[in-house]
Amino acid sequence: MKTSNPTGGLVMEKKDRFVIAQFPNKWLWIMIITWPLVHFVPGQYGVLARTVFYVTAVIWSYEEIVNGVNWFRNLLGLAVIMLVMVSLAINLGP
Repeated sequence: MKTSNPTGGLVMEKKDRFVIAQFPNKWLWIMIITWPLVHFVPGQYGVLARTVFYVTAVIWSYEEIVNGVNWFRNLLGLAVIMLVMVSLAINLGP
């Protein structure tokens, strides 16, 4: 059965299936686009790309923790937000 998700895309889901992956929402698309920019763009634009990546990662993680379709998606959101926090602590530390 095809159902529409809140981001407007179509996702193949059935009641008896365990959803691990689905079509990326807008926050995940922004993360996918900014990830290479973080690594290959120097200077102020690189810092801007890193900031956008971290902010969208936190938003995506929050959405997965609160609105994830199952426990795996909730844990995935929790893992990503923890990785973002550790990465920020390493990059901003003394």
